Amino acid sequence: NNASVKGPATSKDELSFVYNKTDEPQKFADPIKTFIIYAETNHVFANQFPKTGKQNATSYYEVLTPVPPMLLTRHKEILESTRNEMTRASTDGVYTNRDTYYIYKDGQMHLLNLNKNSILKVLANKSADVTAYADNQKIDFEQEEDVKKLVSYYNTLK
Repeated sequence: NNASVKGPATSKDELSFVYNKTDEPQKFADPIKTFIIYAETNHVFANQFPKTGKQNATSYYEVLTPVPPMLLTRHKEILESTRNEMTRASTDGVYTNRDTYYIYKDGQMHLLNLNKNSILKVLANKSADVTAYADNQKIDFEQEEDVKKLVSYYNTLK
């Protein structure tokens, strides 16, 4: 059908939908725990994760690896504007993406920086295997796709 889902647009993480672009957004009658955005690649979003920072159980995360431990990302756009120092006039705001990464492991949310130390700290119980895999596959710990591969590999370890 022609309905489209609009992701969380407010700080309340409310999911809404419209049938036509000119319609007012409508809320779902029942809470939505998971939704998928079908695009060039599918994007799965879910909530019901433990509270962490400013997020709570109703906060949506993109699920990058579906098997626990799960690699998640929290997408946020921040409107940034600057002021011209000469005229003191504000310039038009520019939206900047700020993605925050987490690993949901053992019932806890672990804030993750995309770097080797942060990732290996969360996956410490298998660090020798993970490090060997990372070296062999030339994993770039700052690249989301590489970190997805690494967490997926970790999930195959017994």
